[in-house]
Amino acid sequence: MGSETNIILPAAGKGTRLNLPYPKELHRVIEGSSLIDFSLAHIRARRDKVDRVSIVIDQGKEAVYDYVSAQLPDIEVRHCRFNHAYSEWPGSILSAEELFLDRNIVFLPDSVLTPKLPHEVLAQFDAQFAANREIVFWYKSVTKEDPIHALGALMVRGDRIEDFCDKPDPSIANHFNAFWTTFGFCKEAGPDLLRMMMKSVARERVNITALDCTIGAFEVEGYKDLGTWPSIRDFVGRHGR
Repeated sequence: MGSETNIILPAAGKGTRLNLPYPKELHRVIEGSSLIDFSLAHIRARRDKVDRVSIVIDQGKEAVYDYVSAQLPDIEVRHCRFNHAYSEWPGSILSAEELFLDRNIVFLPDSVLTPKLPHEVLAQFDAQFAANREIVFWYKSVTKEDPIHALGALMVRGDRIEDFCDKPDPSIANHFNAFWTTFGFCKEAGPDLLRMMMKSVARERVNITALDCTIGAFEVEGYKDLGTWPSIRDFVGRHGR
């Protein structure tokens, strides 16, 4: 029996940057696409590789689960509530621990990921897991325009991750050469990884190599965070309504 794959959509945030009267994930960005549809497109493209979609919500976000369930009628879609004993985005993902399967891939529902080849995302994760990677990062190399101090920073060498820091202090930002855009993990590695990430979000320096896991990486062609109005306006200007 093969390994099962779970896609995790952390949608428990309050969306304060957009300040909408409804869940930000359902905001219609361009014709035919709400924010969360950019993540769902990767699932639809390789639905044969997806066994479950797990959505983390909080009070007032039930419509997100309803929407995703309607959009993916042939895939098992489940939801859980954000565990307020945890914090920030890693805590949102960890809240879904009871829904973890053998392989778990996180898509941020307010971002647009462009693979180097069409429909490559899930296939590349599958290949990394098949090569016995326990944690896999999809990353973008840093350019002068990327505010690494406000991102999930990585030090990448080849297809390996050597360091991780969430929003590094400017004094050490130059140490990092990439940032993660999405990531995946095997069921056993997930809790320790996410707890480490929570510590990093809380400004505690962490050592990702101390997880004692095999960590792989592959590069994204393009990435766009659509969590702010300026980024949405820029995206609409480039792609039309």
